Amino acid sequence: MFASERARDGRCFLPDGQVSLIDGPSQLRNDFLWVSNVSALEPVTHLYPNLRNNFYFRRRPAEIAADIGVIDPAQAGGEQGAQQAAMLSSVFTRVMTIAARAYGWDVFEMGPLRVREPYLMRDIGSTLPDDPEVDESLERALAQAYQPHSAPMAATYYWSAETFAVTLRFNEVSYAKQLLGAPVPGTGKWHLVGDLADWSDNKLLAYCLSRPTVVRASIDWDGTAEELSVLAAFGMSGQARGLQRRWITQPELTWISKIAKVKIHQFWVFDGELNPVAPEWQLPELLDTRPQARLSYSAGLVAYNHMLAVTQSRWDRHARSPRCSVHAAWLTAHDRAAMFDLALRAHNKGFIVDRYGQGSLRIRIRADQLGQLEQFKSEYGFMYPDLGWIDAQMNQGQLPPPGAIRRKTSLGIDGLT
Repeated sequence: MFASERARDGRCFLPDGQVSLIDGPSQLRNDFLWVSNVSALEPVTHLYPNLRNNFYFRRRPAEIAADIGVIDPAQAGGEQGAQQAAMLSSVFTRVMTIAARAYGWDVFEMGPLRVREPYLMRDIGSTLPDDPEVDESLERALAQAYQPHSAPMAATYYWSAETFAVTLRFNEVSYAKQLLGAPVPGTGKWHLVGDLADWSDNKLLAYCLSRPTVVRASIDWDGTAEELSVLAAFGMSGQARGLQRRWITQPELTWISKIAKVKIHQFWVFDGELNPVAPEWQLPELLDTRPQARLSYSAGLVAYNHMLAVTQSRWDRHARSPRCSVHAAWLTAHDRAAMFDLALRAHNKGFIVDRYGQGSLRIRIRADQLGQLEQFKSEYGFMYPDLGWIDAQMNQGQLPPPGAIRRKTSLGIDGLT
């Protein structure tokens, strides 16, 4: 792990506890891959082949620390910060070791040739087959139906020193295996139906709900309570320049049609069988068949990145537009359907839902709600984070409630800041 405040000089932490001070990334050891706390927006993370940004695992070091019950090194500072950073370095090392063995990167001299992307999920994605080709019109519809997560609070800036954010996660090996086992359209033909003159709205909706379809529809939220429409966050993924959505896949249509009026204008219908994605897209054998993988947070992080690689959309430079496969649109719709149900339950418990999707639920709570959240976490099978550890740290005054205003501190060793 490389920690730097200015993306230049900083401190290097190894899993065995070794710490070294360097003047810049050029002094990083070449035989290690260094995950840093430096933003992906910093050019330095793209220029040094052995340096990665703080979102390399699609999860920041501070989030990983909260999951496993380790104080964020940036908050701890001093010798304690060095110890916590070493623990995080151990997690990062195990993640890369598991990934190398799972995808064959541990073959002599293959690692540097395979691990080249700014994010682990992209390196994993390079091992997967190309997306099956579909009609260009259907592909454009799928791109507009694609939404990997929902951010209800994205349009409402919510901040309170009395609340802090907690991200609930499942056992990620189990969740990825379950999601990749969900039925998606496989081999078969897609047909576009545009002449709907002889269809009543109710008959049309029932037809599209009963079979694999991708529908172009208008959603009328007038009869829906505002808090429910906000929670649904249709098209609200938290991105500054999100894609306007006019198409919906059948898994999403199933729950959207229960809370809002949906008028369908045309649809694609699939004539074929629904099956899980092909074995080439499933978790590698190391994660899929070994029970030990479900006991490892690091293995879960690899599984999470594999799931993201399978379900990601891609930017087509030639068409200058996003591309989305059938299975990516379908699996993300399955995921958001399940996570919306949990988000609604969390909302009804009095928690503030900030974001959900991709197997996680991020909420904001008060300190006095930790006990209630522990019950919610246990009831619905979430595995992370360790709420008891968070509560203990807060009671000891060692961990200020996230959300409270705090002066930023840097990692320090022996009084150095």
